Amino acid sequence: MFIFLFLAALLWISTTAYEVSLSRFQLREPPVSLARRLFSSVPRRPWLLKHVDLTIGSKTVLPIIGNSGSGKTLLAEAFYVGLGGAGRDTAGLFDDVAISIVPAGVTLTPVWIDRFSLKLGGSSDLAVSLMYLERIKELIAGSLGDSRVDDNKYSSDNKIFLCFDEAVDAESREVREAVRLQVENLCRENDWVALWITHRREDISSRVAVEMVGGRLTYIDK
Repeated sequence: MFIFLFLAALLWISTTAYEVSLSRFQLREPPVSLARRLFSSVPRRPWLLKHVDLTIGSKTVLPIIGNSGSGKTLLAEAFYVGLGGAGRDTAGLFDDVAISIVPAGVTLTPVWIDRFSLKLGGSSDLAVSLMYLERIKELIAGSLGDSRVDDNKYSSDNKIFLCFDEAVDAESREVREAVRLQVENLCRENDWVALWITHRREDISSRVAVEMVGGRLTYIDK
């Protein structure tokens, strides 16, 4: 009995909520549940984020990095579903995830872009990055119900919330970097926010990023 109480106390201490504030990001990670698994058939993912509150300032691209099975895609899916996104396989797992994006009162349109949407092979030609960007614009315009793609602004008052999940499937680092920079410019010009999910640490040039390790969130400050 004593051992059980001791272990329970350690679990409570280890999952106590904490808050980290940075210049543009504020992340609150209340307790996670060790009793449930995200996928019973995938023992590498034992953590369930019971409640995540992420506040992102405007004109922001937040990198999320982590190895396979770390939970980075699941975290992004939690935000995507919480913002009204549909069609994700794990939507039912995130009914209790709270999402908070500032400024308050702004309607967000979540758009999910993954490697299958933008796969162009291993070309090293930098011109390929322009094709990626055009494909991104097509996906965004389609999500807004507008087939027209304007080079500067889209005909919507909504703020776009983009999830790039290993989206740039090119072997060349130069191509991946060019696409990421264009995404940052696109978000800056249109006042959008985005999550940039990758397992390639060398692709992260931002001073601030979030790393997923075993379902837990850690800030990286270069």
